[in-house]
Amino acid sequence: MRALFLIIFAVVLLFGVFIVDAPTMLILLIAYFIGIALTRFLNRSNKNIVSIYSILFLVSSIYMIACYLYMSDKGFIYLFAPDLYGTFYPMNEYYLQYGSYSQIVTHIWKDYQFLDRYFVGYYTYSTLWGVLAKSINANLYVTLQISTLFLYSFIGVVTYRLFLKSNFAKKAAFKYTLIISLCSIVFFYSSIFLRDIHIALLYLIAIYLTFETKFSLTTLLKLMIVILITCLFRIESGLFLFILIPVYLLICLQKSKYKITLISISAVLAIIIGFYYLSNRTSIDQIISDNREVYIESDKGSGITGTLERIPILGDFSLILYNALQPIPFFNRLHPSPNSEYALPVDNIMRFPQSIAAVFNWIVIFYLLFWLFSNKMRKVTKGKIAKPLQYNLWVGMVFFLLQSSVISQRRLIPFHIVYYILFFIIYSCLKSDERKRLNAIAMFGFILLQLVGVIYFT
Repeated sequence: MRALFLIIFAVVLLFGVFIVDAPTMLILLIAYFIGIALTRFLNRSNKNIVSIYSILFLVSSIYMIACYLYMSDKGFIYLFAPDLYGTFYPMNEYYLQYGSYSQIVTHIWKDYQFLDRYFVGYYTYSTLWGVLAKSINANLYVTLQISTLFLYSFIGVVTYRLFLKSNFAKKAAFKYTLIISLCSIVFFYSSIFLRDIHIALLYLIAIYLTFETKFSLTTLLKLMIVILITCLFRIESGLFLFILIPVYLLICLQKSKYKITLISISAVLAIIIGFYYLSNRTSIDQIISDNREVYIESDKGSGITGTLERIPILGDFSLILYNALQPIPFFNRLHPSPNSEYALPVDNIMRFPQSIAAVFNWIVIFYLLFWLFSNKMRKVTKGKIAKPLQYNLWVGMVFFLLQSSVISQRRLIPFHIVYYILFFIIYSCLKSDERKRLNAIAMFGFILLQLVGVIYFT
């Protein structure tokens, strides 16, 4: 298995040399070795975790190079997200003009204030890779892709550990982690140098820390550090993540012998956070307002999003499902829409992982709805859903509701993964013939959904 991986990786690097260039492939190789070293160090050389990192890194590298080949062949200057060439790429070029990395970081942080919506954390991270690319004359665009790919592989590592914390056997956890990492929307964003993979990884680390049911000041400190780092990438995402502090304390409170101590810590933190909010209420409210203005891309008119928004409560839940099922039909983004502002660079055949994710999400939603409306199924799974997972499912639902009008899945990745774990718990509790029957019904429903999509959305 290892020999096969090395052969395939060597072939990928060779193709990369011809398609991109040799210095950039050297950075890809360095990134892999650093990632493997960190994985071994943090996970005590767990073979499954090392394999997960390696497989995800390899597959995403193949997809990244294929995307670059397609982009170059078509003469595009970016692929998928206009923000790449409108904001992220030029800003990295701008900062790299300042010379050494220390000078770059000084300039990035020069006017920073905590409640700024400017993402100093992202540029501090990305320009480190940019400096490396510049020093050996590598391709900056692909190097920035590698910087995201490097983190994407760790999402698989944390997901695997969440499965283990949810009482899955190692073999099942390994298989399900690969399915999530390669078949969900997370794979599509695995090498796009936006901030979403970075923030998804930070969210998953924070969620993982809440699975530590025995209270520890060290764990609480780690959780706070992760939250503060998240604020440096996207302030509104970091502010929401503060909700995991009371979640962690509440989980620990149920089993801890030191309930008075925990209650005291909770009270002190509540007072500090409350005082900070009251002292900075105007700035925080402005962040929330700006976030809604910039990111909530709903059509307030007669479209389906605008229609659902006008329905109280039920409309919000419907929007969550509608968003998760995108694109409808599942091949809708494989070619440019006549009304598309950006056309071919955004919507093209290389979006095929998004189509695969649409199928996967439909199956997940079908099983979750079956579980929700089946009293028998809920009883079967009752003792199998760990308490920390239950709390994070509720937090995830709040997160989805707050973002229900955002017609994009990239911000929702971490809590999608939490619900995928619930899906696999449900799936694991079913007998083989029950799975086959439900899979058949799910696929029949998917075909009907696509027919509706072809009629109404194309």
